[in-house]
Amino acid sequence: MRRENWADALRCVAAFGVVMIHVAAVPAVHMTDIPLSWWRWADAYDAACRAAVPLFIMVSGALLLPRSEWDTATFLRRRALRLVPAMLFWSVAYDTWRALTQDAAFSAASWLGHIVNGLHTPAYPHLWFLWLIAGLYLLAPLLQPFAAHGSRTTHAFVAALWLATTAVVPALTRWAGITVGVYTQPLFGYVGYFLVGASLHRFVPARLARDAVALLATVFVAAAAWTAIATDRLSTPTRRLDEQFMDPLSPSVIAMALSGFLLARHWAANASATGRGRAAVLAVGSSSFGIYLIHPLVIDLADAAGLSLDPLLMHPAGYLPALAAAVFMASLLATVAVRRFRVGRWVLP
Repeated sequence: MRRENWADALRCVAAFGVVMIHVAAVPAVHMTDIPLSWWRWADAYDAACRAAVPLFIMVSGALLLPRSEWDTATFLRRRALRLVPAMLFWSVAYDTWRALTQDAAFSAASWLGHIVNGLHTPAYPHLWFLWLIAGLYLLAPLLQPFAAHGSRTTHAFVAALWLATTAVVPALTRWAGITVGVYTQPLFGYVGYFLVGASLHRFVPARLARDAVALLATVFVAAAAWTAIATDRLSTPTRRLDEQFMDPLSPSVIAMALSGFLLARHWAANASATGRGRAAVLAVGSSSFGIYLIHPLVIDLADAAGLSLDPLLMHPAGYLPALAAAVFMASLLATVAVRRFRVGRWVLP
């Protein structure tokens, strides 16, 4: 498939966002160990990056589903089956690492459990994404005809129905005690990001009007601020992090994901990066999945080597971005090095 500059740029943003979430998680969780002003910086960084995983899903949907040339057997072989070596390898790797460093029990039964139910009980928390994307790939042959040939009106209807079932109905149940008894489960959850990414890419032009850019930027900032403030209001009374507004399927994170997708695509389409700049975006974009998979191990190895990356040591305002950038670059270099070998491209697809 031809490389898309905007997609590689979005993958760069999403990969850095995932690293920032995991770096900021330490001070965010250890709320009682740092001043409240420090915690609020971590909360803000965490909230602003919560659209990272949805962005990965939307990029995949945008690139795969609207394509006119499509063969189910070829797609499943090249996409879904390519994930199997990574799922097996990284489950073993992180299970082994936990057994060596965290006194966790390692057994064939526990490893098999991680493989069978990796979406809910992965060997390491971030590995759940492998099972999510594998499930979306298995659904892709069913979704592709609609994504490629459905009308604009039908796409808008499906997107609205997904937003209602994913954001509005749960909010009514949680905050107003209103139960909506309509069966909409097939459209609930992450499959909506997969489809909406395809819809936006197909029907919304890459280059947007100035007013549209300003509106989308306002939506993104407002949604990030709401996520951070709402998390603050829920967490500070108990001095314990409450992440319900940071869930990838919460209304504010959905707003960040949709606006962020369109903004990043617009800026990438208007960028005049050539030569080294474009090559750098391509290198990072093609390594983004590897960065996602390997960055927790990079953090743990640095700590094991005595290079303390403890985010509680310094004020998070400057330290968290610097730490996230360092982990991101180290993960990128490790991914590039591993993928030089044939087996490396299997475990870091």
